[in-house]
Amino acid sequence: MASGLIVDDPVSPRRAHQHRNGAYATPTRPKKNAFLHAEDPKHLELLNTLLELQAVDIENHFDLPQIIVCGLQSSGKSSVLEAITEIPFPRSENTCTRFVTKVTLRTHPEDIVEVKIEQAAGSKTSVPRFAPITNLNNLSAELQDQFERASDAILGAQQQTKFSRDTLSITISGPDRPILQILDLPGLIYHDASDQKNI
Repeated sequence: MASGLIVDDPVSPRRAHQHRNGAYATPTRPKKNAFLHAEDPKHLELLNTLLELQAVDIENHFDLPQIIVCGLQSSGKSSVLEAITEIPFPRSENTCTRFVTKVTLRTHPEDIVEVKIEQAAGSKTSVPRFAPITNLNNLSAELQDQFERASDAILGAQQQTKFSRDTLSITISGPDRPILQILDLPGLIYHDASDQKNI
């Protein structure tokens, strides 16, 4: 696995859902973070090269930087993702991540959001095509629709698959975007076995 910062979000389920009612919400865009934004053309070129290397699976041989967001189910991981990426994520109490979501941010002259499913080896998922999202005024509704279509494709229309090795890839490009890759992992589930708590 690629090395990176692991964020275990402590936000409570109540805070994560108290004003969303199962819908997506578009956050306000904060001021540009100098730590996440590379202004030097050489830095931009280097970071873009890293993303291109990841696209050809070189991370199977070398560790590349990533941020990994993990934690218990409904613990507020989507809040962390939303704060970093500045795009809406599912917040329904009935929604839980059962596959890896990879969010790639990159600097580009035009705003565009692209969604695709990356199949795991041996996967039998029927992969739908997703139209690029260029109208960010309607981003919330369009991203919700594409996320639900992807979830149905990966887990089945009846959501019968508990967990999948397929990856939902969301690439967010724009002139004010940082260059960064984040992995949203399925929520950890506690269960009792032999009088012990196991994950």
